[in-house]
Amino acid sequence: MPGDLILQQEGWAEVMQEQFRVAVRNVLSNPSFPATQFVQDLLSLKITLQESLSKKVRADIRQDSEADRMERAKLGNNPTNAQSRRFAKQLFNRMQNVANEEPHESFSTGVAIAFVIQSLGKELLPASHLIRLMFQNRYLARIASDAIGRMGCDGLEFYQDLLVALEQADQNFYHAKALGALLRSVPEKLNEILNLACGTDIQVRINAVAALGYCGRPHTSKLPEIETRLCQRIEKCEAESEWHGLVFALGEIAQTTESVFLLLKFLQLKDSDKVGTTISALGHIGKEPAIVVPRLIGMLDAFEEFDQDWECYGERERVIDSLRRFGTAAESAVPVLLRHVWRKRHKPLDPPPKEPDEGVIRFLGELGVLAREALPILIEVRKIARPDAAEELDDEDYLDLAIKKIQQSA
Repeated sequence: MPGDLILQQEGWAEVMQEQFRVAVRNVLSNPSFPATQFVQDLLSLKITLQESLSKKVRADIRQDSEADRMERAKLGNNPTNAQSRRFAKQLFNRMQNVANEEPHESFSTGVAIAFVIQSLGKELLPASHLIRLMFQNRYLARIASDAIGRMGCDGLEFYQDLLVALEQADQNFYHAKALGALLRSVPEKLNEILNLACGTDIQVRINAVAALGYCGRPHTSKLPEIETRLCQRIEKCEAESEWHGLVFALGEIAQTTESVFLLLKFLQLKDSDKVGTTISALGHIGKEPAIVVPRLIGMLDAFEEFDQDWECYGERERVIDSLRRFGTAAESAVPVLLRHVWRKRHKPLDPPPKEPDEGVIRFLGELGVLAREALPILIEVRKIARPDAAEELDDEDYLDLAIKKIQQSA
């Protein structure tokens, strides 16, 4: 089946990437290879390319802004139609010139370097000073964070740096992610981070809680006190940013029914932002389906998505993502899902009058035979949304693929 072929291709790609990573590590482990100099040169070149790209972008912005200012000054306050068209054409030509430029080396050599770096962990330690430097660049911080995460116990080289960084605001939590990954290899440090997560400095608390969340359930389970104390923190938490961090962390580490019941209370809040965070956390915990799944099903009707990042496939993708994590236990959601096979809101470029909700339809297809009652409705949706479609189902079309999955599993 083509669907299976896609999965095979994705698996093949991962196999090829792992073979590449192994080959890179083998080269560096050869005693005759100058590994220390290589990794230092590698990271230095990555930093240089990124700085060069940033410098070019800033220069281009200044140049474009100046050109735009001068052209607008020529137009004056009451330009003629001809002048406006000429200005628009000049702007289009500038944009076309940018599009036709040779890509910066950061997008060729820089990408290749990133693949090599991603193959290495502790092998990067001779360039530890450069990893610290990369954390100071927002475009390179993720690479540095991931590198420490691959070092295992050897990442302790950066432990004090990561502790100091807990005092800093970091909206992407790159230091916390690195610390969380490190904690998996050095669980003896969990108590120290837990104490910081319950300390007096709010910024340290937020980052330490994030680190515990990124450490993950299999590793924090060794210290059940973590879950207990984070639940206690939520009950008396006043800062909104800290509240979201605590709920996120519980979603990543919680194991007890008590935590699930605590989070279920938050589904009644008026704050849709907090309700959204809670929905995601309950899905990540994935426990107590008999209690949680009906509440999540209710959210299909009650929760109005506010974050466009969650609307890539449909208007209820956040709730569906959580339901999906309960597997076959989400079967009871089918009747409610069928009420939402059409989008209610339209994006600016959506063709009227209706557009199917891709997220809902994809999930119905994933449920297979459990969603057999959806089959006639999806066939009707296809007739309306795809009036010119061929009779044969197309595996490249999410709607056709959902119908096919249900038919083949029935």
